Amino acid sequence: MCWHILCVAYEGCTFEITENQGADGATKVDGANSLDACLAACKDDQANCKAVEYGEKDKCWKHTSDTYQERLKENEGVNVYMFKDCAVGSSTTIASTIANLYSHGTCSFETYVDQSADGATKVDGATSLDACLDACSDHSCYAVEYSEEYGCYRHTTAYVESTMKDNAGVTIYKYKTCTADCPVWDKKENMQGVGGISFADASTSAECKAACIADDNCAGYDLDVSTYVESTMKDNAGVTIYKYKTCTADCPVWDKKENMQGVGGISFADASTSAECKAACIADDNCAGFDLDVSGTPYTCWLHMSPDNFDPPKAKTGVNLYILVSRCSGSSTTIASTIANLYSHGTCSFETYVDQSADGATKVDGATSLDACLDACSDHSCYAVEYSEEYGCYRHTTAYVESTMKDNAGVTIYKYKTCTADCPVWDKKENMQGVGGISFADASTSAECKAACIADDNCAGFDLDVSGTPYTCWLHMSPDNFDPPKAKTGVNLYILVSRCSGSSTTIASTIANLYSHGTCSFETYVDQSADGATKVDGATSLDDCLDACSDHSCYAVEYSEEYGCYRHTTAYVESTMKDNAGVTIYKYKTCTADCPVWDKKENMHGNGAIIDEDQHTESTCKDACIADENCVGFDLDKNDTPYACWLHMNTANFDPPQPKVGVDLYILVSRCSGSSTVAPANLYVYEGCNFVVSEDMSSSGAAKVNGADTLDACLSACKGDQENCKAVEYSEQYKCYMHSVDTYEANLASNTGVNVYKFQDCGRWKPMFNSW
Repeated sequence: MCWHILCVAYEGCTFEITENQGADGATKVDGANSLDACLAACKDDQANCKAVEYGEKDKCWKHTSDTYQERLKENEGVNVYMFKDCAVGSSTTIASTIANLYSHGTCSFETYVDQSADGATKVDGATSLDACLDACSDHSCYAVEYSEEYGCYRHTTAYVESTMKDNAGVTIYKYKTCTADCPVWDKKENMQGVGGISFADASTSAECKAACIADDNCAGYDLDVSTYVESTMKDNAGVTIYKYKTCTADCPVWDKKENMQGVGGISFADASTSAECKAACIADDNCAGFDLDVSGTPYTCWLHMSPDNFDPPKAKTGVNLYILVSRCSGSSTTIASTIANLYSHGTCSFETYVDQSADGATKVDGATSLDACLDACSDHSCYAVEYSEEYGCYRHTTAYVESTMKDNAGVTIYKYKTCTADCPVWDKKENMQGVGGISFADASTSAECKAACIADDNCAGFDLDVSGTPYTCWLHMSPDNFDPPKAKTGVNLYILVSRCSGSSTTIASTIANLYSHGTCSFETYVDQSADGATKVDGATSLDDCLDACSDHSCYAVEYSEEYGCYRHTTAYVESTMKDNAGVTIYKYKTCTADCPVWDKKENMHGNGAIIDEDQHTESTCKDACIADENCVGFDLDKNDTPYACWLHMNTANFDPPQPKVGVDLYILVSRCSGSSTVAPANLYVYEGCNFVVSEDMSSSGAAKVNGADTLDACLSACKGDQENCKAVEYSEQYKCYMHSVDTYEANLASNTGVNVYKFQDCGRWKPMFNSW
């Protein structure tokens, strides 16, 4: 079997592929005009065939000597398939029941209960199971089927497992092996019995077998192979180590292969945990397993509809492959139908499931707002609440079964996650880390590391490396260290969200949004200022202030209507940032005299991209994106040759971006069409729809939207009337107003406390084929 190289399986045989190569000395295989026919020709001549070459132009050629490998050279469009082996009686698919071993005399068979398959021949006279199995005692027999009602049927050639189907009362007995040597053992890997008696004098299978045979009462034994130290492993030809993996009494049964993946998976965007991905797979009768990509946050799930996808699996750091070994008919399934996003309320956090409800909730009288509803779910006696403007608040006091979740427009489930009355508040990101941390040797637990971070006013978070003993602590003195975080197995990143010093603000740096000015872009930090800035005389407008920060000699500027413009010429320490109402920091990011403007994020990518198979360079991928007015960026995957170009049609695809080695994300900051913005504009995403925000502005001609008393309700009203809605205005004082004509922009004027949300588009679900 091939694990870390490119292979292909054909009818139980494995071939190692060398792409775009060929060698002289091969013999033409007449009539083999397809790859399958070419591989079949090699399979049928295993004694002589060393490899075959196949290309669409010249078709199939066979090598009968290993020396061809010395003559390999480039040959575009031709692949070499080196014959490895054929598994005798092995199955490349997963049957619908557990394959158990059945012994008959000195022969053993794998059994598939209540199953039959096409192509069997009646065995006349075999009127009992024993007689049926006697008719399948060598390799000329592939399997037999037997039932009391229909008798015995024999497969003399390999049936296709995919033709197996339910057939009550019929059992398939698939020939495994026969041996004339006794005793006969049935080895069940990664399984054990209970009540065993330790036999200290045996430490190998041979010794343990001998001990068992010597005792007339012995019925079997367990051999625990889990206690060796991996570092002592050494080459030993013909010896295989079987490392204990897991035992479970629960169904279904999964085989987890860490840092491995299949090919051809289908993205399932509604699952971001192993439990949700397992549930999604169980819910689909065709699902044979899934990949869970844990290299970014949130995790991504890719379902496999054929076991061929992972036969063999491929090595991939940060991805775990889960193979569905058995569904164990009769077990219940759990389906979480939507993605769970974190929602914060006070010192509590909840997972949200939008447009969903579940059975068994109780009405909470008097909870007429979302805040009141969440207040009713502030401890572990509450499992979840559901809330909608129309129906109010409902509370689950015991765990509802996720499988009862169903679509219910306008209702959101808020599943209780955690509450803490104590500050500070931390955001833990498992298997992630920052960069530039400072080692703190006196801390070796999360509690000690938290205390060390809180004791330092500059600390913004820490990494706790749990891959060794004792754990090690690394303090971060700037949120830039983990913007974005990096994937690292065995390390947990703790971000200090709030010290809770009495104010309701979160981390000092707040969320940084990108702001465009001319051909320059800036990260914005609203209601913040920092130490060390110098007054820029004469810069009396935001445009003037940003003009004063148009090259790398400028680190950032601060601007407010009241105080004017201040410039940082050297890097200020982000930890000195503090609340300052009305002041915004504009941190210089990049300027370019050429349009359009791109923000390149190395070793990052988005989700939901669409491949453009005609583009293979940065330049052509940029051109393709600009040519599509809906394109907002692209991923350039440099892991393959030629490079692969993946276009993004929705900014939500990379909010946030995900880490991915060898892939660069290019965000289209500005197309530079020549128009200038009328007010500071940042992108705001609501339920997949994009709005450009103009803060402290309003315009005449808007119509009141009755009942839209929250920002979400206001944006929802615009989303629900996309044909007419051009923008909405919202403020706490005046609530929601809608503009139905574009001319409102010509009349925009300052209006403190009112924000304009200009409707852009709503992202559409796209098939996601970039399975990373």
